[in-house]
Amino acid sequence: MSKQLQETGLSTRSARASLKEGTYWRGLDQDIHLGYRRSNRGGRWLVRWYEGKGKYKQQVIGVADDVVAAGNLDFASASRAAR
Repeated sequence: MSKQLQETGLSTRSARASLKEGTYWRGLDQDIHLGYRRSNRGGRWLVRWYEGKGKYKQQVIGVADDVVAAGNLDFASASRAAR
């Protein structure tokens, strides 16, 4: 049996600002998840997708718009890139 994904509010800067350091996931489709990795210098967007047989692949999409918005990805842009 697979683990249940715990959804985290990632869609706004203020929601992400209240998170502690670590990686958080949000389901986009059945087998695609958008991730946010928070560090002390800002965050990065990740995508994780199911390959089958209980295995996932993961890749960094880009820098989150937490500190500087210009050229970085907001939630909507990161969601489109993940899909």
